[in-house]
Parts: sequence; structure tokens; C-alpha cells
Amino acid sequence: MKRAIPIFVLGVVLSFLIFYVTSTEIFEVHITEYATEYTLDISLRTLIWFENFPDSVNPNALISAVPTAKGAVLLFICIVGLPGLITWRVTMKDPFFRRSRNPSSDEQDD
Repeated sequence: MKRAIPIFVLGVVLSFLIFYVTSTEIFEVHITEYATEYTLDISLRTLIWFENFPDSVNPNALISAVPTAKGAVLLFICIVGLPGLITWRVTMKDPFFRRSRNPSSDEQDD
């Protein structure tokens, strides 16, 4: 358990940095402008700072950009879920596929 928390925190930080630095536009956001409302996929950096929007968004008319349920779930999975699963897998004490088998017991069944 002592190893799990630092590994999890490191995983969350690395995952956040990967999605922040790369411009992967996978997080769905509901954009509201003065006259229109639409849904668009944007990157994590754009979601945090509200800059570098795609050309279809008018920054002067932008009122709000709120993640949709799909975007929020995907954000949670990418930033918290995957590092959590990796941490759980790395810190398991006795994974079922690593269990040592006694080869002599298999031969005695004959």
C-alpha cells in the first residue's frame, strides 16, 4: 500500500502531461456562443485555458465551453482511471498468472 500512492500520483501526473502537451482533440465539449450552441471535440489544454480553439469557434463570441457527460467520463478515464488500473496491476502482491506452479504435481496426476 505504501508503494501504491506514489505510483498512482506519478501515473496521474504523467497521464495529465501526456494529454496536456499533445493536442489530442478527444474531449467532447458543449460550446455556447451568442447565437449558436454546438458540440465539439477539443484538447485538454484548450479545455483548461480556453485558447487555441479550432477555427470553427469564434473566441470573441464564446460564452461557455462545458464538457459533456461523454467528455467528462473520458477525461476521468484518461487522467484517473488508467493510472489507477496500472497502479493496481503493478502493486498486486500475488497476481493469478504469476503464481508459481509446482511442476512435479502435474506429473504425479498421470
